[in-house]
Amino acid sequence: MSLTHLAENKSVKTDMDLWMAAIAIAILGMVFFYPRETWAQSSPLTVQPSTGRVGVGTTSPGYTLDVSGTVNATGFRGDGSQLTNLPGSGATTAINKVTANTTVVSTSAETALYSFSVPGGTLGTNNVLRLTIQITDFDVPNGSDCVLRFKFGGTTIGSMDFLNESGSGIMNGKGPITFVLAADGATNAQLGTAVFHATTWGTNIAQGSASVDSTVTQVLTVTADWDAPGSTRTITLGQAVLEKL
Repeated sequence: MSLTHLAENKSVKTDMDLWMAAIAIAILGMVFFYPRETWAQSSPLTVQPSTGRVGVGTTSPGYTLDVSGTVNATGFRGDGSQLTNLPGSGATTAINKVTANTTVVSTSAETALYSFSVPGGTLGTNNVLRLTIQITDFDVPNGSDCVLRFKFGGTTIGSMDFLNESGSGIMNGKGPITFVLAADGATNAQLGTAVFHATTWGTNIAQGSASVDSTVTQVLTVTADWDAPGSTRTITLGQAVLEKL
């Protein structure tokens, strides 16, 4: 029988269509319902139906989408807070902002002027954090003393001592504080420098180091510690911003 005869024979043509449909269904069944743990092990694309994981360039995906290679995309959704090990782009990212005034009035205990929990992995081995605080009012009465401490993970990296020995009145200051904290080549090594350009007291600098595990969340803190309680002993944070450089 010639191909022309087959085409004209409706019953034969119908049988062929059924066979083609059956083959297509069988192939789809192998792709979507293949009962093995992992499908297409020898392919660049690996699907694990039981875990819902997909691997590209890997036959053992450890995540929902696991790619061994370079990803090219036109966009991503989410805030990117869980992204790690990204190459430096030279951009500065603000990770915390404080816009409301915070005033520490002298108490008998050391009190936080600024505090933020830095997520683990933020510093890494070579990243830098920069905290900028605008001090809008700093009152130190005659004979009194205030110590500002700069801490990471509970470790004091540096401190500044402001003592009023003028003999009378209240020494009033204001100005910016800059605290730079840098990873020193390891996740448990940091170097820090704090600078306070304060009217009345001029430029004050504090430097130091720490050995804090930055792979877990650690608190970055600036505290005020007065020598004694008193309502005229105050320091006010106007604004603050913490950036990752």
